[in-house]
Amino acid sequence: MKKALVVFNPVAGVEEAGHFLAPLTNRLTQEGYLPLVLATQKEGDEEIFVKTWGPEVDLVICLGGDGTLSRVVSGLLTLNPRPDLAYIPAGSTNDFASGVGMGKLHRDDLVDLACQGKASLFDVGSLNDRSFIYVAAFGLFTSVAYRTSQDQKNLLGRLAYFFEGVKDLTQIKTHSLKLRYDEGELEGDYILGLVSNSESVAGFSSITGPTDYYDGLFEVLLVKAAAKPLDLAGALHDLLAGRDNALILRLRTTKLDILSEDDLAWTLDGEEGFKGKESRIRVLPKALSIRTPLGNSVDEAIISEK
Repeated sequence: MKKALVVFNPVAGVEEAGHFLAPLTNRLTQEGYLPLVLATQKEGDEEIFVKTWGPEVDLVICLGGDGTLSRVVSGLLTLNPRPDLAYIPAGSTNDFASGVGMGKLHRDDLVDLACQGKASLFDVGSLNDRSFIYVAAFGLFTSVAYRTSQDQKNLLGRLAYFFEGVKDLTQIKTHSLKLRYDEGELEGDYILGLVSNSESVAGFSSITGPTDYYDGLFEVLLVKAAAKPLDLAGALHDLLAGRDNALILRLRTTKLDILSEDDLAWTLDGEEGFKGKESRIRVLPKALSIRTPLGNSVDEAIISEK
C-alpha cells in the first residue's frame, strides 16, 4: 500500500487547517494511501517530521501557510529520492498557492489536487545553504510577516501586515551593496531586494510579474535609495502597480552574490532567515516534484524543449 505523510500546522492562518483533515484522510484512503497525520507543536517540527518519515512515504502533503511549506521543503531537500509534495494552503497570505493558481480553488478541489494531481518539477532556492521555495528578501517591509503576531493575523488578516508595515516607513534603512550575477556586477545603495520564483509576493501579483517556475532562473528586484521622499513614494507606487521606474531594477539570474557593508537581515518565504554581510544565493533547478494546477502545462513545456 502507498503511504502519505500529512504535516499540518493547527494554528496557521485562522486555524482552518483542521477542517481539511477529515476529507483529506478519507480521500487518501480511497486513493489507496495509508495516511500518517502529524500536527506541528512548535516551529521546526515540519522539517523533523519530513526527515524522519519522508523516506518511508510516497507523498508528503503540507497543510498550513507559506512558513509551514518552507520548512517542509527544507526537510524534503535532505532526502534522496524525494517523494512528491502536495500543498493545501491554510495560512494568512498563501503566496505560493496564489502564484500557481491554487488561491481560489474550493476545498474539495484542493483535496483532489493533493491526492491525485499531476506533479511537475519546480526550481527551489538556497541562501547560504538555507532553502526557500518562493522568495528571499531584505530591506523595507520584508520583516513584516514574521514581526506580525499570529493573533493579529487571525484578527485582522492582511490589515495586520499593513499596520505593522507602516512602522518601516519611519525608519527606512539604506544598504550599500556589491552584487555579482550571471551577466555582470553592480554596486549601489538599495532599500529593498527580492529574489523570487513566484507570481505573488506579500499578496501582490504585480511586484514580480509572470514567472517561469522551472526555467532555472530566479527574478531579482532591487529598489534603489532615493534622495527625495517623493521619489521613493513614486517608486513604491509604481512597484505595486507593476510599472517601471528609474529606482526599480529587475534582473534574471541563476546565482547572486551580495557583499554588504552592514548585516543584511533576510526573510525566507516570509520567515526570519539569515543575517550577515555575505549572501550567496543559488537556484536549485527542478529540485522538487510538486502537485499544482500547473502540472500538465509545465510538463508539456518541458517535453517541447527536449
